Amino acid sequence: MEVFLTPENKEVIIAKANALGGPQIKFVNPVVGYGLFAERNYNTKEFVAFYGGVVSETGEGDYVVGVTEDLAYDSEFEFNLADKGRWINENSQDMKIQNVRMRYDRGEIFDESAKPVWSKKRLYFVTTRFVREGEEFYWWYGMDYRRPWLMEGNISRTKAKEILRHGSVHGHKLTDRQRRYMYWMSGK
Repeated sequence: MEVFLTPENKEVIIAKANALGGPQIKFVNPVVGYGLFAERNYNTKEFVAFYGGVVSETGEGDYVVGVTEDLAYDSEFEFNLADKGRWINENSQDMKIQNVRMRYDRGEIFDESAKPVWSKKRLYFVTTRFVREGEEFYWWYGMDYRRPWLMEGNISRTKAKEILRHGSVHGHKLTDRQRRYMYWMSGK
């Protein structure tokens, strides 16, 4: 069932999605919002959820995932209720912590009973390690993602100037967006 998410219907959409079974969407905190949690124990490399949405024209946004240079999916407002991957957060305390990995499949995906789950090209998440029931799923969004908690002043002007001078963060070259942000944070 395709839905269009609005602030007014968010709670109803979440309740309907959770009623479908599988991982559960729960409130995390006011900054992060909602997250996706394991409703049971998951083994390594086990299917968790699809990442749905509509094909993005711009490739920009908080819920846009790029597959190739020409293909990106945006699940900010339009998505299938069963496609719960859009609720997977990045760990805001330590971005290195992740227990799922996104995959792009061009063939069939099978569940544990070897029955086909889907046979179209889709984005989906699998576990990277054992995940316990009740644990939140985490995925690293990548270097290009705009991180709201960093915009609240968690980086000093001095650090922003240093990053601009080096032109990289954690060994990765700054993107144009990151460069603009660091420029703004440096007070230049």
